[in-house]
Amino acid sequence: MGQNAKASERLNAGGAAAPHPLSSVDAAAFRNALSRLAAAVNVITTDGPAGRCGVTASAVCSVSDTPPTVLVCLNRAHRMNGFVKANGAFCINMLAADQQDIAEMFAGFGRVGMAERFIRCGAISDMDRAPIVANVIAAIDCDITGIREVGTHSVIFGTARAIKIGKDQKKAPLVYHQQHYHTVQILKSNGESA
Repeated sequence: MGQNAKASERLNAGGAAAPHPLSSVDAAAFRNALSRLAAAVNVITTDGPAGRCGVTASAVCSVSDTPPTVLVCLNRAHRMNGFVKANGAFCINMLAADQQDIAEMFAGFGRVGMAERFIRCGAISDMDRAPIVANVIAAIDCDITGIREVGTHSVIFGTARAIKIGKDQKKAPLVYHQQHYHTVQILKSNGESA
């Protein structure tokens, strides 16, 4: 069995990653290091036969522009994972700096019920599409085109079927860094503040 096959077997056996023979990295140290990676804050939403659900996520990435493909990583133990897979679709809602309350609500703070979360964020839906949170910087509505189970998470690939760009293009994004919310400052090309 090749090294890649063994690694895949370790990652998928029982849903948990076994220690890699070449890595002695502690999981807490790994999370601590990754907390220094600034990431955009998004609310991932879904709707369909399984029902409506949403969760705050920063593990979102572009994959390709031809076809227009993105990925989101969702914890396999979180209920959102099953909703997205059963519905076959999701929407990435890119939050603005003034939407921290929405990020916290969809992260589970305040114990707000799922239906109430969508009311409070002013979400809108078109037909069977996943809800779009009001006043986001942008939203990408996707059909699932692939899933890869890796350790504790599902890496879910989606091809864009609709895009909505927010009206206010000067809005700064909400960013998460070292376990705190931040915004970004636009810099001039010479490194000075704009």
